[in-house]
Parts: sequence; structure tokens; C-alpha cells
Amino acid sequence: SLDRNYSGLIDRGIPVLQEVRQLTKETVSMQRQALATMVAAEPVARREATQRLQVAIARQKNSLARLLQTDALVARPELSKTLRQSSQSYESDLATFLVHLEAGRRDEADKLRVESLRPSVNSYLDVIDEAAVAVETNGKEMTGLISDRVRTQSTILVGLASWPLLVGLVIVVLIGLIIGLLVFIYRQVGTE
Repeated sequence: SLDRNYSGLIDRGIPVLQEVRQLTKETVSMQRQALATMVAAEPVARREATQRLQVAIARQKNSLARLLQTDALVARPELSKTLRQSSQSYESDLATFLVHLEAGRRDEADKLRVESLRPSVNSYLDVIDEAAVAVETNGKEMTGLISDRVRTQSTILVGLASWPLLVGLVIVVLIGLIIGLLVFIYRQVGTE
């Protein structure tokens, strides 16, 4: 039972941490691809960079969807909502950035990148960090619950395992009382 509890904790905890890590990685990849799209001067290079950005966006969305389904975030609906909203805000800014780039408005795209896209991704990464803290907190709570259960089970097992010692102690006390009583009776009979 104890092994299963800890195994379950590990089985649930490690994939969630992996999802947080993956979401961070995909978000940073999106930002890099956005910059690569902007600096690509050739139309073919820009189109390829845009395609890579679309792949990065799809990966980020999948990673976010998996993270939002984890116990740690299901238990925290406000954080999940904030994470979703922050992602949508970033994706909206990114879409506007791409519209400017595709229309050939590089100056507007660069201005948007600096004034809106960069703060948006930073805000999103901060919310992802909050999710990581929530996952850590959830893991600590689960570990505490399991530790409490283990302590209770250990107390019960020690109590059950020590009954022969208690019986032996009672027998020794009884034998001591009987011997003491016999010695007392023997002395009483000998003095009369």
C-alpha cells in the first residue's frame, strides 16, 4: 500500500513537471520563431520561418492543453483560467505581429514585438511559473498526506507487532507476583 501511494505520487508528479517544462520550452520556441520570421529578409525564408512558427504554436497549444488537464491545475481553476487567458493574449499579439510581417510592415511589427509581444510573453512565462509553483505545492500536499497515512499505519503495525511483548511482560509480572506470594506464604508458614 505504501509503495503504491508513493509510486502513484511519482507517476502523477513527474509527468506534470514535464508538462510545465515542455510548455515553457514551446513558448520560448514560439518567441524565437517569431523573431526568426521577422529577420528573414527573403520571402521564401520568411514563409519557412512562418511555417516553423505555426508548428511551434501548435506544439505550445498541445502542451498547454495537457497541462490544464493535470490534477494540480484542475484543483486550481483560477490559475487555469489565468494561464488560458495569458496564452490567448500572447497568441493574439503574435497573430497581429504576423499580420504586420505578412503585409510588409516590418517597422510596425518590430514596434509591436517590443511594446506588446515581449511583455505578453514575459507575462505568460510568469503565469507558467505560477503553474510550476502550484504543481510543487500540490506535490508537497500529496507527500504530506501520504506521510501522515504512513505514520498512522506504522503506529498500528508497531502496536500489533508488540502484543507478544506485552503478553510476555504480563506473564513475567504474574510469575513474579506468584513467586512473591509463594515466598510470602512460605515465610508465614515457617514462622509459625
